Amino acid sequence: MPYHWSIFKQKNAQKISLADEETHYRIEPSQGKIPGGESQEFEVFFCPLHAEPYFEYADLIVEDIPISSVRHPPEGLKNFAAANT
Repeated sequence: MPYHWSIFKQKNAQKISLADEETHYRIEPSQGKIPGGESQEFEVFFCPLHAEPYFEYADLIVEDIPISSVRHPPEGLKNFAAANT
């Protein structure tokens, strides 16, 4: 199952971002493939520039899975799938 992480500053349930923004967080591995029946561990890194709160978000994007196989997908995912078929 191929995947990648998308990290961004503004949470918008109606829009799914495929590209990372300049953020203070990093997740490794940031992309790859998870073989069936196996698990994958991820490390989250935080690299702030100053001592202040940083509110940022990360989505794990699982690729090549049809929207019809997802139970109760969020509206943003349904809209994204409809616009990209």
